[in-house]
Amino acid sequence: MSYTSLLQKAIQTDPDHGPSLKGLSELDEQMENWDGAYERLSRLADVVGGAERVGALVHMSEIAAAHLADNGRAIQALERA
Repeated sequence: MSYTSLLQKAIQTDPDHGPSLKGLSELDEQMENWDGAYERLSRLADVVGGAERVGALVHMSEIAAAHLADNGRAIQALERA
């Protein structure tokens, strides 16, 4: 079973599993699936707190601005931080 399959199975079992959401967002970035990475980071920000939440939101903003050319989404992410 691949790493991706394991992470997806973990998410099916527990949709709020932060480490799996983070791992899948990193894989999305490696594959340049920017929308997918943004959405997984958004979900991660919903389920974690503190510095990890702020980090996910800042990273979402960076993805939105640099790779999705969507300044509105970049601002929204920062407003959530």
